[in-house]
Amino acid sequence: MVQLVDRLEETGFLGCLILQHNHLGSQVPNIIDIRRTVTEACRFYTELKSLGAPLGHLDFGGGLGIDYTGEKRSNENSVNYTVDEYCSNIIEAVGYAMDEAGIEHPIIVTESGRFVVALSSMLVFDVLDATLYDVVQKPTPRENDHHMLTDLLAVEGYLKPERLQECFNDAVFYRDEMRALFRRGQLDLRQMGRAERAFWHVLSLIAKVARSNGIIGELEEQLGSFVDYYHCNFSLFQSLPDVWAIDQIHPVMPLQRMDEEPTRRAILTDITCDSDGKIKHFVLEDGVENSLPVHDLKDDENYLIGVFFVGAYQETLGDLHNLFGDANVVTVSLTDDGGYQIEHETEGDSIAEVLSYVEYDPQDIMVAFRKTVERAVRRGEVNLDERKILMSAYKDSLAGYTYFE
Repeated sequence: MVQLVDRLEETGFLGCLILQHNHLGSQVPNIIDIRRTVTEACRFYTELKSLGAPLGHLDFGGGLGIDYTGEKRSNENSVNYTVDEYCSNIIEAVGYAMDEAGIEHPIIVTESGRFVVALSSMLVFDVLDATLYDVVQKPTPRENDHHMLTDLLAVEGYLKPERLQECFNDAVFYRDEMRALFRRGQLDLRQMGRAERAFWHVLSLIAKVARSNGIIGELEEQLGSFVDYYHCNFSLFQSLPDVWAIDQIHPVMPLQRMDEEPTRRAILTDITCDSDGKIKHFVLEDGVENSLPVHDLKDDENYLIGVFFVGAYQETLGDLHNLFGDANVVTVSLTDDGGYQIEHETEGDSIAEVLSYVEYDPQDIMVAFRKTVERAVRRGEVNLDERKILMSAYKDSLAGYTYFE
């Protein structure tokens, strides 16, 4: 910095140095770090003024954090201060430093983008299907069952509150042994399938007894790892990239059946093809947990999930992982009478648009498909009515949404 000041003096540009910029980071959780950094920045400011720089603006950059979890603690997803405290601490530190140095107070600039916009947006998606960890229906024992499977089914016979941990240990042992037998070719696929079903049946009984009698010790953590997977109609990498990239925790909750107590616990997975596309940390009343309380799905009803505080970085960081494009966007404002109105709607990317982003021309694709259908017509494999249906369906598909409709 001293070299910079000398260089500006030599070239006659020191009079241009009117703003000092500092950037502590994004989502700074501890107000003590903010106060300490502001004080240090003020020292540089007053020293540069003494060296002849006509500074008048002091920019503290970003850092004002959001309490995503409601814990009011200094950690990655929470903060131990309010916005009022943040402002008063900065003003106090700057005031003392400038008065002590006997110089005019600067114009203070902050860049609190996350705080300004994060709370303005939410993501809403529906649950398409679920993989449930518990199996209520017990597999019927058969004469040719492997003795390990017989032993696994027998766990139910001594399932009592005082033997819960023993039953859990036995069930896991028998299941793992049968998986090893299957890998070595000593157990066929049908036997292995029955073994898995038996394991989940026994585990559901253990969980039921545990919930009725209270879970203690290691078993609570062990059972906590067995949860449902709710498969949801979104792409984590497109719409919630910082959940994957930096383990950001956003408030998540079901948006329906508010008058019903949730009866299941689930992890939320997206519809991309890899195992990283999931939300597995959730803000609950008692802190952050590894599953979300949810309701049983109904065949005749959509089940909507909302993710909140997503306005800061999601749109600019999102990518076309597995070619899932931007989601539909709607801008809603609240009215004075407690209602709302829709200000603006933007449709998400179509399949054709996303293909064009990765350098596949939709028109060329359509022409190639038409030629394929025409060849099928000439060979008598498709009639003219079927040709019309095929072309219409393909054209509609290209114009359609990249998510499930």
